[in-house]
Amino acid sequence: MTALLAVDGLQVRYGGVVAVREVSFAVRPGEVVAVLGANGAGKTSTLRAVTGLVRPTGGTIAVDGSDVTGWPPERIARLGVAHVPAGRGIFGSLSVADNLRLGLYGAGADRSRAGAQRVDEVLATFPILAEKRRQPAGQLSGGQQQQLAIGRALVQAPRLLLLDEMSMGLSPTVVADLFAIVAGLRAQGIAVVMVEQFVGQALKVADSVLVLEQGRVVAAGAPDELSGDDVAAAYLGGGEASTPVVVPPPPADAREGVRVDLGGRDIRELERLAAARGTTVSALLEGSVAGLLEGAR
Repeated sequence: MTALLAVDGLQVRYGGVVAVREVSFAVRPGEVVAVLGANGAGKTSTLRAVTGLVRPTGGTIAVDGSDVTGWPPERIARLGVAHVPAGRGIFGSLSVADNLRLGLYGAGADRSRAGAQRVDEVLATFPILAEKRRQPAGQLSGGQQQQLAIGRALVQAPRLLLLDEMSMGLSPTVVADLFAIVAGLRAQGIAVVMVEQFVGQALKVADSVLVLEQGRVVAAGAPDELSGDDVAAAYLGGGEASTPVVVPPPPADAREGVRVDLGGRDIRELERLAAARGTTVSALLEGSVAGLLEGAR
């Protein structure tokens, strides 16, 4: 069967930070692929590259055989690719129904009769959302908000659904319900790529597994082909996975660069600071090190 999604040699770089290194995998219609690994392993960056939210610095991404590398998110979405980001991203002040209608914009069906029918179908799939359709989304429980986030993606009638940490902060009972939803999507022929920390649940529903560590694929295969050591090593090999950053030497008289190991949260904070100051992560780090050396003299 032809791959619906084919990722080959993907690389994602943020300034001097390489978040994803030569990642390759394929997803077929109706297949569930679980992407596992510690914080900072490159899982979210991989999904964001597939949906066009970050521009790859290497490799290719193909949907149905067409190269979509570097395409804008809205163009990729209209090929039937939907993304549920970590943190849900719902609009708390809007009603449940209005949140669902917003999902139609990604598929270009916001004013069509078919679009309205899709909203009704999602509400039928998630009875609790139908019950609370006029309620502000911010008043929903965490599990209900996650159902809403998934529902907002499903109104686009996707062929490929990307789920980033759908179980984050939820109780085991709610998580089990969400994984049942994933199994139902697979039965409908919808392909799913899910980044997940509930490893046991993910292995039960996944057809194949990709284990990332520091941006690289360290294990891949069917769940029954991977040993517990393969998965555990990615999570426990050194605590939170870190990404090496080589800071260029200050121009004065330094003889070598400085190696800095950064965890995933540190990287995201540095990205935010660099963007706010209109510079790159490497330049930000270089300036910080130079300042420290000057203060020590």
